[in-house]
Amino acid sequence: MEIRGNVIVVLDSSTDLKSFSSHSPLYQCLRIKMQHSQKPFSLTFRYVTSLVGDFDLKLPNHEFANSQRKNNGTAMNDPCDVKITSSLIMVSDASNCRILFFDLKTKTFKFTIHDPHRPYGMAVDPYYDSNSLYITCRDNYVKKYDLESRAVVWSKFHMDFHYPCGIVVESHQVENAKVIVADCGNRCFRIFSKRNGDFIAKWEYQLERLTEMPFGLELDGDGDILCTNLISHTVSCISKNVNHLKVYWTMGKKGTQTGEFQYPRGVFFEKSTSLIYVCDQSNNRINVFSNRGDFIQSFGSPKNAPGSGMNELNAPVGLCISETTGELFVVDMGNNRVQVFK
Repeated sequence: MEIRGNVIVVLDSSTDLKSFSSHSPLYQCLRIKMQHSQKPFSLTFRYVTSLVGDFDLKLPNHEFANSQRKNNGTAMNDPCDVKITSSLIMVSDASNCRILFFDLKTKTFKFTIHDPHRPYGMAVDPYYDSNSLYITCRDNYVKKYDLESRAVVWSKFHMDFHYPCGIVVESHQVENAKVIVADCGNRCFRIFSKRNGDFIAKWEYQLERLTEMPFGLELDGDGDILCTNLISHTVSCISKNVNHLKVYWTMGKKGTQTGEFQYPRGVFFEKSTSLIYVCDQSNNRINVFSNRGDFIQSFGSPKNAPGSGMNELNAPVGLCISETTGELFVVDMGNNRVQVFK
């Protein structure tokens, strides 16, 4: 079923929910979203804490942000992405071959899923918020995990992959949705079935500037694709309609000035404000834009230099916002940590 326009389901005390079986995916999504009011990020970038490994942080972050082992735990090594559900924070810890899970409210470590194929990009099912996690792996895999059982639902090795990174799950379809992967080294997108992981298609763009190593992927409020590009140092908004591919806008160029990038990586769309957040890796900052690409503000280390203190960044590569707590999570890869801001 493809959603076209708006679907309105009116429930009252006499409603027999069984009669809404055809709308059950929509009803489930509505139920989840109504449990939590939306709280936007404040844009003040007030430091809260850092996540640094499979243990709870008890000391000021700078004392062991880059250490390898504290409190009988192992520190992060090359963290790449961060995503959240209604109750969990998830961090792909690539060089340690694992995904770390933390409590969204308390920020305490919960559990680990070990994955030998070096997990990289992550995406959460937009309709069943807490059940399914999709990942790309540096060893050319794309996988789906069930978070309740912590088991692999499907795992697909694709021999044509060359550095798969960003991943998103379609939001404009409930059933028969697709998983979209940025195949960075091959300068294309590869499409897989959300249900079973079967390969469906390869998307390529004729405009050369948009195929220069697509990296981070995100969906905007209309379900269109936001894509960062490493070589052109840009961010583009691309139509979700694969039969009529269209680039709505492209912003940025290589540089250090306002609105410019040096190797943009992760990208996040905040639904409550329609703001776009971009990890500007080599400028060691987070850039914030309107949904039309207008620059709002940036945050990072002084003079764009890498830093290791609180409120400083060294190669930020992934980010997301909890729209229930209003917190921003940033993968500070060069410091092997995830910083949390409010």
